[in-house]
Amino acid sequence: MQRNPLTWLCAIAAVGIATSVLAQPIVPAPAFSGKQLTALPAGYWITNGGNTFNQRYSTLTQINRFNVKDLKAVWLLSAIAPNYLPRGY
Repeated sequence: MQRNPLTWLCAIAAVGIATSVLAQPIVPAPAFSGKQLTALPAGYWITNGGNTFNQRYSTLTQINRFNVKDLKAVWLLSAIAPNYLPRGY
């Protein structure tokens, strides 16, 4: 069976790309102290939950307990393809 030269070229390119990606040096994550990891986030969150307790606390003040009832959705994104939604949606 004869191999297609384009197939070989793609395979060689894929190996070259994979090798160059894998050869990149690993950059260590910044070191945070225990105090930083457990403090309420004031600026940038250092974890996806704000801190290691996942409190998701924010110091922002534009939305508060008095005006949160006035919020309205301005857009909606369905995570399900429209063809798979139940009837009526």
